[in-house]
Amino acid sequence: MLPVKQRRGADHFFVLEFSTNQLQGAPGRLSRYSNFASLPVVITDPLVTPTSRARDAATGELFITEIRTGKIIRVQLQ
Repeated sequence: MLPVKQRRGADHFFVLEFSTNQLQGAPGRLSRYSNFASLPVVITDPLVTPTSRARDAATGELFITEIRTGKIIRVQLQ
């Protein structure tokens, strides 16, 4: 879980899932939870074996690594 403080007061939490169903080999995803929302918002879907994420505080971009593909995916957060 990656907490991100928002200027408007509502904190967001970004959760990276390796798989949505490991028994069936389903892809993973990145979801955003908010202090005020009861349901998560899916940001990126599908991700192939995502393992790590890092956020650039200056640009607001999030970088996600996929272990199987060897890719680094850049996601612009709002």
